[in-house]
Amino acid sequence: MGASTDFDGTNDYVSMADSASLDITDAITLMAWVYKEQTKTVGNQNQYVLDKQNRYSMLISPTTDLLRFFAAGSPNADVSSTTAISNNVWTHVVCTYDKDAEGNQVNIYINGVLDMQGTSSITMSTDNNEARIGCY
Repeated sequence: MGASTDFDGTNDYVSMADSASLDITDAITLMAWVYKEQTKTVGNQNQYVLDKQNRYSMLISPTTDLLRFFAAGSPNADVSSTTAISNNVWTHVVCTYDKDAEGNQVNIYINGVLDMQGTSSITMSTDNNEARIGCY
C-alpha cells in the first residue's frame, strides 16, 4: 500500500521551487486526494491543498469546508463548491480553469462529480514564488 504526507495543520507543507512550468496563464487542472480530520473552528486560515503564492490556489475554506478555486489576475477568479469536504474520509477533488472554453470555464469536481461550474474573464498573472502543497 502506498503512503501519503501527513500535515499537522500548523507548519508542515511541501515546497516546489518556481519554474516556468508553474507559470500558468491559459488552462490549469489542480487535482488531489484529501483527508480532512477536522473543521477549523478558530481563526480564519484557509487550508491550502495547493497554493502558488496566491497566483492560483485550490483550498478548503476554514469555516464552511467548501472547496475553492482562486486565481489572481484582472479580475480575480474565486469559485466555491456547493458541497462541503467531509471529515475523516478520503475525497478526490479537482479544480479546472480553461480560458479558451466557452465562457472561460471554472469547474469544481468532488469525487468525480461536477459540483460547481462558474465563469471568469480573468487574465492570470505569473510570479517567481514557490508553489506549496498542504500549507496554511
